[in-house]
Amino acid sequence: MDNKVREIDDIKYQVKQLIQDNLYREVTPETNLNVSGIYMIYIDNFTNEKIVPIYIGQAKNIQNRYKQHFEEIIALNRLSYDEYHKYFFSRKASFYDGKYKACKIFKYMIENNCTLHDFHMVVLEEVQEEYLDEKEHEYFQRLIPSFFGFNQLNSLLKQLSFRFSKSQMTNSEIDDFLKILLEDIKGIKSHYEYGFTRFNFEYSLPRNINYLLEKKEELNNDTLIKFDEVKFNLDELIKLYKLNAEISEIQRLNQKIDKTLVDYNLAKVEYEEAVNRQNKGMIQKLKDKIGIFDKKIKQLQDEMNYKDKLFIKAYDLRKNYLKEMNHKRYKLIFPSLEFESFCLKDRSNNLTIKMNEDNDLLNTCHIKIYISNNGSSRSEFIRKDPNIIRIDYCFIDNEGKKLEKKNYIKNETTINCQSQMEYIEKEFMFPVKPTRFNISCVIDNEIDNSFISTKAEYKHGINDYTIKGRKLNKLSAVLDEIHQLTDEETQFSIDPSESYNCLKVCMINEGVQNNEFVEKLLTKKLSKIRKRKKSKATKKVIDKPSEDKVDNKVKRAEAYKQKVLKKSDNTIEVLNYVSSREKVTAQCMSCGYKWEIRSDHLLERPYCPSCRKMTNNK
Repeated sequence: MDNKVREIDDIKYQVKQLIQDNLYREVTPETNLNVSGIYMIYIDNFTNEKIVPIYIGQAKNIQNRYKQHFEEIIALNRLSYDEYHKYFFSRKASFYDGKYKACKIFKYMIENNCTLHDFHMVVLEEVQEEYLDEKEHEYFQRLIPSFFGFNQLNSLLKQLSFRFSKSQMTNSEIDDFLKILLEDIKGIKSHYEYGFTRFNFEYSLPRNINYLLEKKEELNNDTLIKFDEVKFNLDELIKLYKLNAEISEIQRLNQKIDKTLVDYNLAKVEYEEAVNRQNKGMIQKLKDKIGIFDKKIKQLQDEMNYKDKLFIKAYDLRKNYLKEMNHKRYKLIFPSLEFESFCLKDRSNNLTIKMNEDNDLLNTCHIKIYISNNGSSRSEFIRKDPNIIRIDYCFIDNEGKKLEKKNYIKNETTINCQSQMEYIEKEFMFPVKPTRFNISCVIDNEIDNSFISTKAEYKHGINDYTIKGRKLNKLSAVLDEIHQLTDEETQFSIDPSESYNCLKVCMINEGVQNNEFVEKLLTKKLSKIRKRKKSKATKKVIDKPSEDKVDNKVKRAEAYKQKVLKKSDNTIEVLNYVSSREKVTAQCMSCGYKWEIRSDHLLERPYCPSCRKMTNNK
């Protein structure tokens, strides 16, 4: 077997092991992992022979960082092929310059037929802030995600910190940078055809490190020897992949620009001096006699304009050449096949109404309301109207019988979603520091923010793909249906995805705010579900025999096992149970795989980490 094949297979094995070991702390929109540490994004599709689909990162708040990463993918999922293509190839520099991690992930997901359900993130280690860099580097060394995965070269960020730092660099800092750069050079030679190594090399590796010699008098001999070694290897790498011809061409064009600029400036000075002499009347008599001076000024002006055109032409030649080179590299991170909007589909099929089993559930109605956006707008000129896009309810009668129903609501937002709206990067036209992944919608050739926002989608997972082809029901009809099922004694649990103020705006938009049931709902006057009353017989008795305590423990364990069986559709068996906060041993009844996981985490994610058989997706 080829050494590279063995290496990539070994890293895939390590990654899968890390996933299994840390699956109990997978980050999702529903978790609350506000911890500092090292995390790993992975795409749950390891079939590609050239790429290990991972990204290693650090964060002071991992939950917030997950939200940022996932919303970027959600945003790209909305764009059409033509729109996304425009952001890469319509200008010299891509709109996503500096944000290519999300673009790499998006390309991989499209080309490997993935969906949003394949995007995952796990906490690898909880680490104090002062040790984040050190620990992250350990994972970089172990999994080399810069060459097999979605990470950028380690030397890039180090170089940026040097180039823009106002403080002086020490010999130690320069030594560290040269060491990292040399590691990247060797890694590129070894992994050029794997991952996104070629793009990282051509787009990000420094072509020239002579700026370090500006401090030559301060550098010690060891550092200078290291510098010469790295420069030699860098030059050899550039020759190996024939980038020296490109560098030479850019240098030639720069020299041409410099020369034409000098010529233009000289012609401009000569012209301005002649005009000044004329204005001072130094040769007014000669001018009056033969008009020679006007002719001379005209010649100087024509020459100056000609030199200016040569400069502009030389500048445009370099700009077009750089644009051509950039576009050639962008193809390395741009999808190789055309795609439709929402090519990664959605993740809404996990939506369920959660019911607290400690509550008295007889004659209760549980309502989950999904809203398109938060209704908050920073612009007076671009409207942003929220709408209810879906209502799920579960009614349990006095005999314990359940009636569950999901209703997609008919309104302007859902109708537009079904008609395939056009999404754009809102700040593409802003030349200075635009915000990327800030998606808006174009309706009737105007910007309109009355759509399912990416932040709302992050919360509930519903997007246009979810609604496409669904039967839409009037909100008033759904509310009447719920009202007829319930009575004055019914207790309610209302769970809107946005605030009650936003929910009120939705009801006003739908014209149902004066409905008696809606008024009670909005003013929170519907009876809330009460806790189940504990009978006196169940109160704790201090002198109760130890046998009864053991019996209760067995009952709790058995009840827990039955819950897991039910939630996993009889695919996960619990082999032991201690308490709700301790680890249990679980076994997959499909593949026989055994693993340890905290009992409460198993209830949240009742699926096998080996075969990933999620019953919620069936």
